[in-house]
Amino acid sequence: MLATTPFMNDGLTKIEMDVYEYNKSHIEFEFASSFGFDNEYGSRLKSEGVKCRLLKKKKNVVMYMLSIMKLIRQQKYDAVYIHGNSAMMFIETLPTRLGGCKEIITHCHNTSTKFPVFHYLFKPIFNLLVDKKIACSKLAAKWAYFGKNQYVILNGIQKEKFCFSTNSAMMMKKKLGWENNTVVGHIGRFNYQKNHKKIIDVFRKYSEKDATARLLLIGEGELKDEIVNYVMKNDLADKVKFIGTTDNVAGYMCAMDVFLLPSLFEGLGIVLVEAQANGLPIVISSVCPNEVKIARNVLECKVSDSDEIWADMLEKAIIIGRNKEDLLDESIWSIDAMMKKIADIIVG
Repeated sequence: MLATTPFMNDGLTKIEMDVYEYNKSHIEFEFASSFGFDNEYGSRLKSEGVKCRLLKKKKNVVMYMLSIMKLIRQQKYDAVYIHGNSAMMFIETLPTRLGGCKEIITHCHNTSTKFPVFHYLFKPIFNLLVDKKIACSKLAAKWAYFGKNQYVILNGIQKEKFCFSTNSAMMMKKKLGWENNTVVGHIGRFNYQKNHKKIIDVFRKYSEKDATARLLLIGEGELKDEIVNYVMKNDLADKVKFIGTTDNVAGYMCAMDVFLLPSLFEGLGIVLVEAQANGLPIVISSVCPNEVKIARNVLECKVSDSDEIWADMLEKAIIIGRNKEDLLDESIWSIDAMMKKIADIIVG
């Protein structure tokens, strides 16, 4: 498995590790990355005897591509499974093909790149190089692929882990000190994509309607310090709590009264599936794929809409309240179904 981005606490890494975990009993995996394995994910893989291949640094593109080609020629893999966000995976697929790999599988997890010109330039050649093309949504497939052998496999979850519990909600709100507050929540990496400044601006506007409103932000990332300063600049420090990475996402979701996600782009948005398993009313940006808009209490705005419009939509979502129906079809949204589909593609 070839990782085009660093191992970190994000959706892409989670999928990579889930693919390994669910299929390691019948598929022999090795991992390759230019970003190193000195992290919790690398330690886990090494502890289980998985070979982790360190590639040349990606910033030196030529040396990076040559190191991939050399690795493929030496190891003679049956298939190489590449994870990424765009046709920029061309940088990995070309040396993989030149190295003599029999089958190239790619998995696109998003709908944007820092290098859009190169994405569109490489897209035709990239698609000719790939044998099997997996995407996390129809939108991601359209973004990255064309031609045959496309597979849209929606990101699955263990939905029973995210079911709403009144007791969990009460305990978590008490822990937060927000028993009598309206809790607006967001879970996501602090990066450009998740649009945290918009979250703060929308919350500030909504809090003018509801003085009890509080904002819960869960995650880590390169822009976290900037957002902490933005909260302080807007005199909201007493109304906003920052929680880092946590193993109790479900508990915090139970404490939320509404979930806010004004992303600038999304491949799918696995956290939205988890939030709907919890029954949360949700306000999202219209860029989110249609597949993830499952429940009636998922409302949307355009990213460009004013903070007032977003705040009004938050108010409407809270009035609608939690959805108590189970709308997540196991054959579509379970992680077991997802991993079986991926395994069939890898070994098929």
